[in-house]
Amino acid sequence: MSRIILFCLIVLVLAACAPAPTATPVPTLKPTDIPKPTLAPTAAPTLAPTATAAPTVKPTDVPQPTVPSNPAQALAAKKNTTQIFVESAENGIVDEFPADWNIIEKDTHSAQKSGVRVVEPPVKAPDGKLALKLFSNPTVDAQANRDFADLPQGRLIFNGMVPSANPGFLGVELRNGGKRIFSIEMHPEAKFRWRDESGNLQESNVQYTLDKWYQVTLEWDATANIWQAWVVDDAGKLVRLTPEKGAQFAKETPGASPNRVQLRLNRATPGKVGYLDNLRLFKIE
Repeated sequence: MSRIILFCLIVLVLAACAPAPTATPVPTLKPTDIPKPTLAPTAAPTLAPTATAAPTVKPTDVPQPTVPSNPAQALAAKKNTTQIFVESAENGIVDEFPADWNIIEKDTHSAQKSGVRVVEPPVKAPDGKLALKLFSNPTVDAQANRDFADLPQGRLIFNGMVPSANPGFLGVELRNGGKRIFSIEMHPEAKFRWRDESGNLQESNVQYTLDKWYQVTLEWDATANIWQAWVVDDAGKLVRLTPEKGAQFAKETPGASPNRVQLRLNRATPGKVGYLDNLRLFKIE
């Protein structure tokens, strides 16, 4: 019995003297060592297309047509291009009606030896020897016209002279068929006059000298519905006969393209006289 007790004491002493057991260290894990959960790929959401708003356009952003501030000035700046016709009378027969012109009331003028005739004028012609004499009679005007294709923009240049003997109302008109669009007149009082949109005569405040040739220019723009007239005065200066901003076409023919030149000298007792020469019609651009 004593041996057993002694053995147990020895065991207890040995156990107390034995070293304590070392704890097993816990391994340190790096972030990259931690397994991440595997996620199923998520599909990108489908976005409905966004409507593109129409750009807001201001009225000032819209290209505007260029309108000359002064259409008459723009008209005067246009250049002669195609020549439509020229009438110098040099190829005509003296005392006969001019070729290429329609003589109005021809039978009456044939009997009266009046109307529009090729003559040698009392004052030397501007471009040669011969000119056109407009000689009316007591019953009919002296008139002749010449047609051409519609001309929306054009220029007619001519020379006119009113004699001191039996001076008449000498007129040059641009027409669309039988309708007058505008006209210029040389009156016996030595004044240039023109007709407004209502057909009324208007003063130009420019006078001329009887028995002297004057170069007159008529130009027009059917789109702008304006025309204007100029004359080379006694000082050799180009002077405007119509208003600064041009004159309007006749109310009956707004925007019409001229296609006829008509020459006219009013009837009178006794017959009256006027002269024209060197008529040249151009297209302008």
